[in-house]
Amino acid sequence: MLETVYYQNVRGLRTKTNETFLALCRCDYDVIVFTETWLTEAIKDAELTKNYKLFRCDRNPESSSLLRGGGVLIAAKAKLGCKAVELLNCESLEQTVIRLTLPLQTLFVCCVYIRPVSDPATYATHAAAVQQVIDLSKESDSVLVVGDYNLPNLIWYHDDDTDSLLPVNASSEQEVTLVESMLPLGLTQVNDLPNAFGKLLDLVFVSDNVSVELFEPPCPLLKVDQHHNPLLMKLEYRTALNDNTVELDAVFDFKRCDYTTLNERISAVDWLTFLDAPCVNSVTEMFYEKLFEIFNEVVPRKSVRICHRYKQPWWNDDLRLLRNRLRKATSRFLSTKTAWDKVVARNIEEEYLNLQQESFQNYINDLQSTVKSNPSKFWTYVNAKKQTEQTPLDVSYRDVNSSSPKDKGPGPDGLPPVFVKSCANSLDVPVSVIFNKSLEHAIFPDIWKLASISPIHKSGNAVPSNQCQFLIQPK
Repeated sequence: MLETVYYQNVRGLRTKTNETFLALCRCDYDVIVFTETWLTEAIKDAELTKNYKLFRCDRNPESSSLLRGGGVLIAAKAKLGCKAVELLNCESLEQTVIRLTLPLQTLFVCCVYIRPVSDPATYATHAAAVQQVIDLSKESDSVLVVGDYNLPNLIWYHDDDTDSLLPVNASSEQEVTLVESMLPLGLTQVNDLPNAFGKLLDLVFVSDNVSVELFEPPCPLLKVDQHHNPLLMKLEYRTALNDNTVELDAVFDFKRCDYTTLNERISAVDWLTFLDAPCVNSVTEMFYEKLFEIFNEVVPRKSVRICHRYKQPWWNDDLRLLRNRLRKATSRFLSTKTAWDKVVARNIEEEYLNLQQESFQNYINDLQSTVKSNPSKFWTYVNAKKQTEQTPLDVSYRDVNSSSPKDKGPGPDGLPPVFVKSCANSLDVPVSVIFNKSLEHAIFPDIWKLASISPIHKSGNAVPSNQCQFLIQPK
């Protein structure tokens, strides 16, 4: 479930990798958006986090001649099924776009950083990129565009008739270009929280302002720059399914199955008559259709929760206790948004941060003091900072795609070993029918030619996820 998006202009992560790593370890936001990251390709994703999948656009010669500054980053929980969106003619922009697949819709998140006194054409190019995103979206989908636009003199006021923020004084070429190119796209600017100087540099455009609530987070993840307030967006998108629809993340729970009843139901089928068809592939498909018909009636279901959170070597019981308290306090604040609950959440987060920093520093000191007596421990820590995910989150082969371990589970037929072992006696008749027909016609069932594989990167450059094979099908 996607509920929160956190945004902050961080004014440089390049020299704050440990601070960023700890911040992303302690927070529980679904999506985190950073601008002005100042990152370079020398800094690996693993140095920043292993709890989130990162999408970066670092400053490069095509986006700016300046070496220092710029850069954007979107960090998304892996369980959300997130993918990068490639757009045309955006090489000059410091911008990244991702697609998050929710049960009933898709959310597109775009993050951009536009330097001060940029050419008006930069704003037009960005708007054209957002148009591409809108063209990719369906009517039920949502678009969220957030970033630092560096237009401090542009004033936004709340219009009661439209219940939205509208620009009141667009005069410069940059301001006019932004207003005339972004607002006609059907997006609404919803950020009305000015910085310490009463200015709005960071803007938030949404396609559905009813489903987004924006306010200050109880505690910022990183040190706050006085020109940029951190923002927390609470999302209320449609994620619940109809009562008559099986949840998308619900799978058969064969461990809690009543195998006595299941075996009785399978044995009660007159398989010799039911599978009386000349085509081997048709017989095999009928066998699986009947099995899953029985599963739907007998086998209970469970919701699969995929946890991609890594256990940190410096965590202890006190940190885990504080983390649980922080989650509850943050959840309460998101629900009530009262000043008191905000203070409570902030105090717990500050306490957690202090203890986390102390535990982390003790761990680092121990690494340094034992580097000669226990060098393997030191190199384990160093190598972890250079690692990437061995198994891609998104894999595809031909027209088949997979984005979660659940999709890569027991096999293409969805039958785990525990079921085959527990129902071997009741399966002997239908399986023997399929085997005999296969031998008789010299045809091997197509569905049995499929096999699941887990791509593991061993050496060299990692293959992009959209090129990794998911299914193999021998000819």
